[in-house]
Amino acid sequence: MHQDELTQRLAERIVHHHKKMPFHDDGSKKRQKRCLVALAGGPGSGKSTIAEAVADKVSQQHVKCQAISIEGFMKPKSALSEEQLKKRGAIDTFDGEAVVNMFRTLRARGPGHELRVPVFDEEKSDPVPEGQLIEADTEAVIFEGIYMLADREPWRRIEELVDEKWFIHVRPELCRERVTERRTSKGITKTKEEALR
Repeated sequence: MHQDELTQRLAERIVHHHKKMPFHDDGSKKRQKRCLVALAGGPGSGKSTIAEAVADKVSQQHVKCQAISIEGFMKPKSALSEEQLKKRGAIDTFDGEAVVNMFRTLRARGPGHELRVPVFDEEKSDPVPEGQLIEADTEAVIFEGIYMLADREPWRRIEELVDEKWFIHVRPELCRERVTERRTSKGITKTKEEALR
């Protein structure tokens, strides 16, 4: 399936969920809940690209949608052991409880309430608390991250807090090629060989 067709279909799923959300009883024509999506896939699978493209298509259908990376929930370097620093990006170097609590808060509050969440600062290579805003008038949010659908605590609790769960399947060799390019272009590694290792 062509990516444009895929993103259109996924956008339609979000709009469909949004239309099924009940309105508040106060006559304000505001929905009681946001449509929440958990999007997972391996490194280099295209999570961010697809999430942004889908969010744009949803917003074009008059349902304000944001794409949010959970990379900001990575624990700061200062909170990691020497062993964890060597494998930074592994599941135990993320604050899974904070991710689950964010979903619970969004489920409880719904549209009309804003929420600040952490963002990852590429230059500092560390998270910035409350660095990005889920705006009050946002009606749908696509959260993307490697471990969004992990079958272990506390990550597995996300499943009951979202309306849609998507996983991107990409050939491993393509992902490896993309991550290699990313690591060399950002200066994380000096050579392609180092990045491949």
